[in-house]
Parts: sequence; structure tokens; C-alpha cells
Amino acid sequence: MKVKEPQPSERTQLRENQILFTYLHLDSDPEQANGIVKSGCTDIAYETVTDAHGKLRLLSR
Repeated sequence: MKVKEPQPSERTQLRENQILFTYLHLDSDPEQANGIVKSGCTDIAYETVTDAHGKLRLLSR
């Protein structure tokens, strides 16, 4: 778990069967997006988590 997106040196440590839960903002950083996809890990971006009503609660606080 992180609060900020993984830095390039941290992305090289990501592996399959790991879960990364952090802010990612992948649309603004294609290099980061490609590195994370290639790692094979499961990624959950805070900015995409919705509640039962479809609200982005992690962005509203």
C-alpha cells in the first residue's frame, strides 16, 4: 500500500501475485502504466474506487 504512485525504481520490484493499492493517475503517465501492466501485479487505483452509490469517496475527503 502506498499513497503516491510507484517511482520507476519501485515499479521494477512489482511482481505477479502482488497487489498495489495507491493513487495511480495512469492516463497522465503512460510509462508508468506500461511498467505496471508488464509487472503482472494487480493494481487498484484509489481514484477509481466507488461506493454503493457510484461516488468516488476516496477523492472526496
